[in-house]
Amino acid sequence: MDAVADRIWPPGLTRIPYWVYTDPDVLALEQKRIFEGPVWSFLCLETELAQVGDYRTTFIGAMPVVVVRAEDGELAGFENRCAHRGALICLDDGGSVKDFQCVYHAWRYDLRGNLRSIAFARGVNGRGGMPAGFDMSQHGPRKLRVATFCGMVFASLSPDAPEFEAWLGPEIVARVRRVLGATAGWRSSAGSPRRCPTIGNCISRTCATRITPACCICSSPPSASRG
Repeated sequence: MDAVADRIWPPGLTRIPYWVYTDPDVLALEQKRIFEGPVWSFLCLETELAQVGDYRTTFIGAMPVVVVRAEDGELAGFENRCAHRGALICLDDGGSVKDFQCVYHAWRYDLRGNLRSIAFARGVNGRGGMPAGFDMSQHGPRKLRVATFCGMVFASLSPDAPEFEAWLGPEIVARVRRVLGATAGWRSSAGSPRRCPTIGNCISRTCATRITPACCICSSPPSASRG
């Protein structure tokens, strides 16, 4: 990353050099500091994960991830990469499963992304297989911290990220709750996705039964005349 620090920035505050948009070192730094840093990223809506085994695939920056309703009813998330050769574990956008199995070499994971079995772990006819001391608990995809808020699911890769509501801040928390509070019943919608300027990610693949489908989290509170 020293290459980025050594770059020459033009004088003033209004000129952005072209290399900012094309330099792979800048891209890697953004991935590390933003998406893998102490922040929370939007993944999906809770209603998309209604039953145990329901899952969705998406991305946090460049990293493919899975979010799923685990056996205990809680939400879990992990990197959508097999610990063996890095192949995608889930190829579909979503669905419902009892567990996950990589199509490459059939490594099987439970709904929390823990490795549970390996095909031919003992080899074939006494040849090959995993070492005698192989510990499956030490092998698996990266796990995510998962939080839910007003029907939305967020995740962070960083153990240093504050709890979600502390990270979002009391002012934005209040505005989100005003728009997307517990009285808003979410349902799926085929409308075009929109991006919230505060949260940054698409939050309106859905509409609510009692609120406007557009994101108005960042708007000022409604006047008394509007109710």
